[in-house]
Amino acid sequence: MVDLLTDRHLKAAQRARIVPFSQAEGLGEVVCTFGVFDGFHRGHQFLIEQACAEAQRRGTAHIVVTFDRDPDEFFLPQERWRKLLTNAERLAYLATAPVDAVLVLPFDEVLAMREPADFLDHVFGSCCTPRAIFVGEDFRFGHRAIGTVDDLHTWGAGVGCDVSPQALLADDDTPVTATRVRNALQAAQLEEANHLLTRPYYVRAHVVPGRRVGHELGFPTANIVIEDSLVRPADGVYAGYVFLDDLPCKAAISIGVPATFMGVEATIEAHLIDFEGALYGREVKVAFIEYLRPMYAFSSVEELVQTVQSNIAYVRQLLV
Repeated sequence: MVDLLTDRHLKAAQRARIVPFSQAEGLGEVVCTFGVFDGFHRGHQFLIEQACAEAQRRGTAHIVVTFDRDPDEFFLPQERWRKLLTNAERLAYLATAPVDAVLVLPFDEVLAMREPADFLDHVFGSCCTPRAIFVGEDFRFGHRAIGTVDDLHTWGAGVGCDVSPQALLADDDTPVTATRVRNALQAAQLEEANHLLTRPYYVRAHVVPGRRVGHELGFPTANIVIEDSLVRPADGVYAGYVFLDDLPCKAAISIGVPATFMGVEATIEAHLIDFEGALYGREVKVAFIEYLRPMYAFSSVEELVQTVQSNIAYVRQLLV
């Protein structure tokens, strides 16, 4: 069975541990992990585990400090960034980590304009007393991201806070980063991406009316629209699951232009195996488990039908 946290689990974690900055007070002495954490991948999990161990050694609380949105959304045009998780899910996954609280800063123009020392005073001045801060060795902060780990060390020395910059976790001798995961997804290297994420990559989406071609050919498909902000995997055919209210359904999923039918726009379509029922208008999660093949044009509709039926049969056997 696919290893994804249920929405119920994520929402429970959010309620238990997410603290808006405006409501944060009295957290006392803490060990802090600071970052954006898009994707909550293997590297992020390692960093948080190091801080958790230090908090246990010191006998203090362990908090994560992050933003309500990725700062790239504020500074870069949308075509220059794509996320691995929505902001809400990024916070929810952080809340499932071994932390006592996830402190969420509203990222806006005022915060973005603060100089590094002023930025840190603002973040930690009233809600807690940091005794150690864990960040990635490439951590940047403050106005125009001019603050460096050296600036963090200087500030920490003045307030009695140790700073622990951590080398980026490597996998296959290459650092694990959100950019590496994005690149793997867009190069059809799904196995690598899922390994780095420690879970199958998935997107939240809505089911909308489609062309009904699949229905006419004997394998009805759900036409799926994902958020523009999310990373779209490479075009091709995938084995995966479509989750309906936390219940998984095996699915053969295609992404891209069905070249056999000229003049058709790129789509994401999923054939839900052994499913009967209405899907239009529903929100779903689409999880990608295995990349099967690229998209290509067939010499005839009969060849297309035969290939798709073969793909569906494979998915049925592959997935539990």
